[in-house]
Order: sequence, then C-alpha cells, then structure tokens
Amino acid sequence: MAEKKGKPVIGLNMAQKVSTFLIILACFLQLKLLAIPSALCAQQSRSEVLVIGSPGHAPRAFFLDPGYTPAHIRAALEKYAPTIVGVESNPLWFSHGIFSGVTYEAQYTAVPWAVEHGVPVFGIDWQNVEAIGESYRRGLEVARVWHPDSAGTLAERHETARRLAAWVEPSLNTVEGDPDTVHMKDLFNWYNSVAFAETTREWWESEGKTDPSGAERGHRSFQLLNRRDEHIVEQILTLLRRYPGSRMAVVIGKGHKASLDRKLAVYSDIRVVQLADVAPLTPGDVEAAWLPLDALAGLRESLDGVLYYFNPEGVNRDRVARLISKLRGAGIDTDELRYFEARYYILEKRYDEAERLLEQLAYADDGEFSYRLTVDWELSIPQMARISLGQLYDLRGSRARAMEVYQALLGELERSAPPIPPEDAFKDPGEWATHGHEAFWAIFSNHAAREVLHILLREPYSLSP
Repeated sequence: MAEKKGKPVIGLNMAQKVSTFLIILACFLQLKLLAIPSALCAQQSRSEVLVIGSPGHAPRAFFLDPGYTPAHIRAALEKYAPTIVGVESNPLWFSHGIFSGVTYEAQYTAVPWAVEHGVPVFGIDWQNVEAIGESYRRGLEVARVWHPDSAGTLAERHETARRLAAWVEPSLNTVEGDPDTVHMKDLFNWYNSVAFAETTREWWESEGKTDPSGAERGHRSFQLLNRRDEHIVEQILTLLRRYPGSRMAVVIGKGHKASLDRKLAVYSDIRVVQLADVAPLTPGDVEAAWLPLDALAGLRESLDGVLYYFNPEGVNRDRVARLISKLRGAGIDTDELRYFEARYYILEKRYDEAERLLEQLAYADDGEFSYRLTVDWELSIPQMARISLGQLYDLRGSRARAMEVYQALLGELERSAPPIPPEDAFKDPGEWATHGHEAFWAIFSNHAAREVLHILLREPYSLSP
C-alpha cells in the first residue's frame, strides 16, 4: 500500500482517546485546584490593624475617669485579641526598655497585657535618634552647671504648678465634637469612633493645604505630626511584612489615630479595623480590666505629680478619696497606699492620723512606688514619707524638727548623687539616646529632689504659699 505524502497521520483508538481526554481533564482540574489555595492564601494573608487611640497621656489620662481609664485600653485589647501589638516607643528605646514618661498606656498597660498573653509587642514610633540623643546631650550640659541656689521659692513653685493645672483642667470638662451627643462618660468610645475621625478630617485637610513656607506655628506642628505618622506607618508595614496575615493593635495617643487610619487604608493588603467593628466597650468590660496599679498611679499624679505637689489646694480630694476607697475595697494594704492616705490626711488637716502613718513609713525598709512620676524626682516611699513628715512638722509649727528631717535626707541624696558623665562618654546618637537618657534622668531626679529640700530648708512649708 502506498504511503500518503504530507503530514503524518496519527490514529487513536477509542481507549487512547478516552485516556487522552482524562489526562487533559486532570491537568485542567489540577490547575484550577492549585489556583484555589493560592487565592485562599492571598485572602488569609491580608492583615488587620486596629489603631487604639488613648484619649490622654499622663498625667491628664488619670483625671478623665469614668470616660477613660487605662482599663479601657486593656478591655479593647481583650476584645480584639491581636496577634501583634505596637506601642508608642521607638524601636531603639523599646529594645532598652525606655519609654516616654507620659505613655502609661504603653509601658504600664499594653506591654504587660501583651507579655501576659504571649503576644509579640514592638515599639513603632519614629526613630529620630539624632534629635533624641541631642536633647539628652544638652540636658547633661545643663546638669554640669546646676546649682541648688537656682531652686526658687515655694511661691514660685506653687504658681508654676497652678498655671499648669489651669491649662490641663479645662480639657477635663470639655470634649471635641457635638456637645449634645458626646460626653465624658463615653470618652474612649468617642475618640475611637468614625464620627470623631470625621471631625478631625477637615482640620488635617486644611492644614495640609497650608503654604509650606508659612511660619504659622499650627502648620509647623501639623507638618511634624504628619512626618512622624509617616514614619510610624513604615514601622507598622515592616512588622506586617514580617508577620503576614496578622491582627495588629497599635496603642497610641488619639491625635495620631485618624491620620494613621487614613495612611494605612491605601494599602490593599491591610484592612483597617475600628473599635465599633470589634464592639464598643461596656462598663462591665472596663471594670473587669481594672487593676490596682491604675488607682495607685492615679493617686500619685493626683498628690505628688507636677500639677499638684506644690499646688495642694488644687488637688481633687473627692477623686483621691474615691481611689483610696476602691483600693481598700480590693484588699490592698501596702506602704504605698498608706503613704497616699497620709498625704490625703494632711490635705484634710487630719494631722494626728497623718503623723502616725508617716512616722511608721519614714524609716521603714526601702520600698519603691509602682508608678514612676511623669516628671520631677523619683524617690523611694520612705524618702517621700520623710519629706511629707518634715512638711507636717512645719504645718504644726515644729520648725526645728522639720529642718532636721530635711537636712538628713539632703545629706543622703548628696552622698548618693550619680556622677555626671564626661562630654565624650557616648560616641554616637544611639548611645546618647539610650545611655545618655538613663544618665540624664538619674541626675535630673537627684537634682530635682535636692532643690526641693533646699527650698524647704530656706522657708517653712505651707499649704497655701
């Protein structure tokens, strides 16, 4: 039989045709099935971010109760159950355990919550190491020429504290937004709502359109805040790339929330979550998240903080009494609480009760406060009790006894004064921002306490300087 010219003819019998069809079908189905997991992975790898705005840094944060307390932050974290947490400390500081003194919601609230729940936690603030390091270098320059004669007078300290309190306190009774629908009882939910974000959007847009060459202070503040938020977003993106598909909570001051939400929303692989998506917090949620530490910190800022230590008539005694009662009701009975009770008794002019407590505390074994003050000195409980005991002696007309107490403590602080490092002690901005920070605050605390004692040695203490 003659062969046909041209292309070869491939003949397939029925079995071969069926086999070929099945192979092609299998390949097609395999490709489809392979595509499904990859789509699922793409969906599952989309990360979530909930920016939790803290309505106030310390000390203001402790005076916003019941609308906001640190327990609101814990309750929000419990409801959202994040897989990673970011807080308001730059990565370098965070690695050294350093935080701003005002960010109670970070070091005393979000970080301990994350550690307790085994959730990775990171510092996500702008790592502006050069500026931070320079501030502490200059601070130590001032410390080298410090002299206690610059301490001023009780009247001057009182006036400074009174002015600070007058600046802070009005903000405790007003809330941005519609006064008919927003009030202090729901402050945390309000500041973390879409409605509040809308009230700030126009401000951001108007500031953003301002002439960059303008010297207006508000615009400069906007530019700095905006730049800082851009760096914070970069830190967040870095973490989400490291932990794809994460559910991230960012605990930060409320002034950053609206801006961060907008900047994060442009990324298709990030879903920006609001507190309302999780569920608004109830009073029961907040009460369950309360810790005695919150009340102890509130007492310290209310009695020993920069607003009221030299401004005793400005202390909200009702708040102090309520916090003491709550701690007693929770079974707390510590030297720290007894110290605050003694300070409260002095304000109430219950001098016998105050003296009895302070004499027990002043020479007790060393004890530390649970909460470090926002600013100023950082002494132990017995040391602070000794100052209060001297002040009480002054109030009762026993000047000689008061001066004996002040002088003894001053000598103790002079002997324990930390050395001031030389100008070349730290080699680069990173060292200045960390080791320089630690050196500065140790020296500043010692100097600040000694200044107070020098003032009290020059003039007797009074509740109304």
